[in-house]
Amino acid sequence: MKITSLAGALWAAGFVEHAALLLVLLLRRRWRKFPFFTSFIAFNVVRTIVLFCTYRFGSAKLYAAIYWSADIADLVLQVLVLLEVMRIVLRPAGIWARDARRRFRLLAGAGVLAALVLAYAAHPHVSRTMGAWIEQGEVFSAALGLVLFIALGSATTLLGLVWDRHTAALGTGWAAWVIVNFLVEGAYSYLGSPWHGIDLDTIRIVTYQLVTVYWILMFWRPEQKKRRLSPEQKDHLSRMQKQVEVQAQFLDSGMQK
Repeated sequence: MKITSLAGALWAAGFVEHAALLLVLLLRRRWRKFPFFTSFIAFNVVRTIVLFCTYRFGSAKLYAAIYWSADIADLVLQVLVLLEVMRIVLRPAGIWARDARRRFRLLAGAGVLAALVLAYAAHPHVSRTMGAWIEQGEVFSAALGLVLFIALGSATTLLGLVWDRHTAALGTGWAAWVIVNFLVEGAYSYLGSPWHGIDLDTIRIVTYQLVTVYWILMFWRPEQKKRRLSPEQKDHLSRMQKQVEVQAQFLDSGMQK
């Protein structure tokens, strides 16, 4: 296995940035609010170390097995991060905003179907080899991250919910990365093997590294001070929400009649 000097430099830079971001999340205690995002960053730190050691001392077959296994774990963690953002944004004051779960489920369900269609349509000119299935999985992963984030953003916009500073920073960076990731995977899948070059990979890697630097800066900044509700206020808010939902259902049933 050979690696270019540019790829090696990007690999090293990515490790340093992930380690720095993990340190910020731990020192500033952001892990309490974003445990899955912190786990995602820690996983990337460990993955880089393991892959580098395998590259130096292991075989190409072992490297490929670890790489693709880590890719699956990475996808699971990405989904958990999006669900974490959903929990923070769609549950202001610790309770679900009205219609939040229903709207997100509808939008996310449609998004997952769209991701499956895009993945199935990948490699229209390639036979169903193992490489083709792997590439389809990459397209599905990229499309899933994009459509789930779009579903979350659409649901919060429709409900008029506001994102706090750190959640907004996480969402902004994530959106930039998943868009570029999806476009790169789309180019790989639909333009064919000649496009499997270093240029597209470099664009994707540099984009993610810029996003990581942005996260380091934003998560170091203090969160806005906000008024915290007492348990009694939360209970009162929850009761009011349930009353509004009952009244809304009553009005809907009356209109249908």
